Amino acid sequence: MQARHIPAGSVLSICLLFIGLICLQGIVAVEAGAAENRLIHSGIENFSKGLYSKAIKNLKAGLGETLSSSAEGWYFLGSSFSKIGKFDEAIKAFKKALDIKPNYPEVYMGLGIAYHNKKNYAEALSAFNKVLKIEPNHGPARFFQGLALQGLKKHDLAISSFQLSGSIDPDFQQLAQFNVGLLHFQNKRREEAIAQFKASIETDPESDTAATAREFLDLIASQKPPKPWQASFRAGASIDDNITLTDISLTTGLGDLVTFYSFSGSYLWEPIETYNLNTGYDFFQNIYDSLHQFDMQIHSGFVSASKSIDEVDLNMGYTFNYIKLGGIDFEFIHTFNSGLSFELMDGWFVDLSYFLSAKKFVDIRQRDGHNHSLRISNYFTLGDEGGLAWVVYTPEGEVTRDPQVTYVAQNVSVGAQHPVPGLESLKTKVRANYSYTYQDYLFITPFIGRERADFRNQVSFEIIQPVLDTFDITFQYQYINSQSNLLANDFVENVFSLSAGATF
Repeated sequence: MQARHIPAGSVLSICLLFIGLICLQGIVAVEAGAAENRLIHSGIENFSKGLYSKAIKNLKAGLGETLSSSAEGWYFLGSSFSKIGKFDEAIKAFKKALDIKPNYPEVYMGLGIAYHNKKNYAEALSAFNKVLKIEPNHGPARFFQGLALQGLKKHDLAISSFQLSGSIDPDFQQLAQFNVGLLHFQNKRREEAIAQFKASIETDPESDTAATAREFLDLIASQKPPKPWQASFRAGASIDDNITLTDISLTTGLGDLVTFYSFSGSYLWEPIETYNLNTGYDFFQNIYDSLHQFDMQIHSGFVSASKSIDEVDLNMGYTFNYIKLGGIDFEFIHTFNSGLSFELMDGWFVDLSYFLSAKKFVDIRQRDGHNHSLRISNYFTLGDEGGLAWVVYTPEGEVTRDPQVTYVAQNVSVGAQHPVPGLESLKTKVRANYSYTYQDYLFITPFIGRERADFRNQVSFEIIQPVLDTFDITFQYQYINSQSNLLANDFVENVFSLSAGATF
């Protein structure tokens, strides 16, 4: 069952209803000069009757005749534009009203609501704050201040504003309780959300808001409490037409069938609400049908810590990789990372991370070195269907014992994931990704008598078919085209894979 979210659909209705109320209240306060103007007076009457287009026509004509001297006229013009969804025009009219009459709380309310409906939450918040500076106990302004703070992702401040609005103005008590419950629900505060939704229902059991609160309570009841641990398994097979090891610039030109399986487990500990520790272990093994010297086994252990400050998540961590090739110890990698992530704007998430890796090869000591990389990741939500797109840029540099394999590189990756239209009931998803890498080696490679340069284009395509709640079947195709002035790293590779996995 999907619960309805009041702030998405009903906020506009709440805003327009409020505009109507404050405008009707303001009719009695029309200044004498404006009342004498027949067109302005007619426009205000048409507004009160809900005839907004006629009101706009009368008010624009009347305001032109009086050389824009009526603050109330501009106020009702802005309110009429808001009623028909023309928020840019409404903002202009409200600002002209404020030029004539600066301390006009009703105009600031209308201005803030117009900005809110344009999702310009910072300007909306500024307008509502000005209302509260004039009238500190203005309940509606306090409620809309909460909506603006909610839009700015300042959830704790929004909760305080909602609670104040409910205590000041009984008309906003139920909506305030519901919105506080919704914020607790979004921040995974299960018990606090339940308490607020129940309080919202008790305030007015027969209202639409109460019905929506009941839906959220049903949704929470249907959800399992989050568990601190997670485990996943995957097994499958691939056909690889050109076995390569890019870490040591080796391409065989040979194809083979390879089976693989993996296991991952992690545990998340949250000692306090905005801080968590995460630790885990990953295992991967592939086995070639003929070329067993390329059988690879990877053991990875990690630990990470993150903390939320306002709407920014800070994180740091350490990962250790132990790799065996052909049953023999091959490479050890220690990686330290730190970074931050945040929502830049609605539906746009940014992750900035720095990585320092120390690589040690068992038998190829000249490859030992340090790799520095900066990853700039942008993620974009695609509608309400669960779609996601990403653009990732990663500059890096690696300094090794052997200067001829010391390089700098530029990496760009773009991709998207989306449910397949028409197959919503099956929850089938497709994922596509393209990546481009340019590696510029800084010293002359003796074998070719010049500096080495590698260009790589890689395309991957996946079809993911969930089975039940925890299992999935995935088909993947990868195409790799590596061009280099070093023959060993100039190749084309195609990999077809089919696997099944489970996550618990």
